[in-house]
Amino acid sequence: MKWTVIILILFALVLVSILYVLTTPAISTYKSQVPNQTQLSNQTNWTTAPRPLNSQQFTSELTKLTNIMEQYGATNALVYVADKIQTNSSFERSCHPLLHQLGHVAYRFYGSVAAAIKYETGICYSGYTHGILEEYLSTSNDINQSLLSACNDTAPIFTQGQCYHGLGHGAMLSDNESINQSLKLCRILPSAFATYSCSNGVFMQHFIIIDHLGDIPEVNPTNLSDCFNVNASYKEECYGYAPMAYLTMTNNYTWALNWCHGAQTSYIVDCIKGVGGDAMQYDINTPEVSLNVCQQAGNTTYQNACVSGAVYMYAYFKASSADAESLCQTVFVAYENTCEATAKSINQTFSI
Repeated sequence: MKWTVIILILFALVLVSILYVLTTPAISTYKSQVPNQTQLSNQTNWTTAPRPLNSQQFTSELTKLTNIMEQYGATNALVYVADKIQTNSSFERSCHPLLHQLGHVAYRFYGSVAAAIKYETGICYSGYTHGILEEYLSTSNDINQSLLSACNDTAPIFTQGQCYHGLGHGAMLSDNESINQSLKLCRILPSAFATYSCSNGVFMQHFIIIDHLGDIPEVNPTNLSDCFNVNASYKEECYGYAPMAYLTMTNNYTWALNWCHGAQTSYIVDCIKGVGGDAMQYDINTPEVSLNVCQQAGNTTYQNACVSGAVYMYAYFKASSADAESLCQTVFVAYENTCEATAKSINQTFSI
């Protein structure tokens, strides 16, 4: 009788272990470049992103932009960008890293941050400013002093945020892409807002995996696990930017939403918010794409996080919380409360 009870207990333990394995997603599944095709074969409503420019196209467009700037000024180069993103979705998808590279050229062409940055229009999420600051820090003999003197703290708060964000990009490039060392540099800045904006740029730079020639690596050099060991105060930003690299590799929003479940449980919502932001960023002219993506995000909490990310990105692109709020009565009417709360928060933070 005694042995029968022991055997039954052991059998129960084995059964529980088997059920746990079958129902718990293995982290290695989420680390793969794309989800298991067999597991997802019954999904027919995948939502995909526009493909970025290929290397040849990227180089060609950068050459055009450089020529326009050198002959007619940076203003005309940015007008060309504004026109091009209306008609070419791949150009729109690549315009932020493309303008990073133009910013590098502009700093060398104009000779100083102040002389180059005055032409910024905010187009493509201010990638032009970020590139200027990357080049500025890469040539600095005293990076600490350069960090402290680069941004005008009397400028509008939105402009300040973009400048400090650009310093985060530059810190990464000047510190061999070390997240921890770059965050340490951000902490010398004069305010909590400046440090936050700079750290934001650090994580964005980490997850931009398109190089200066527009080349995309064969294997994603980043992963969600990169965020596991960062300080808790930075995890939201890290997980929020992580989908950028994943989408560069897959161009599939639906897969990205699934992939986000490999994050630490408390931060899945931040990763999904990042997917919503990327969906808006890559399809800014068709915000309905973001709505479609967010409707696939899962439960109400995840859907609302996705919408919040999309609305935030729209306001950021337009430099206008009012423009973002207009989506709350149209595209995102089913998520009106979340949409309006996000737009209001952006207005309070950036005064736009």
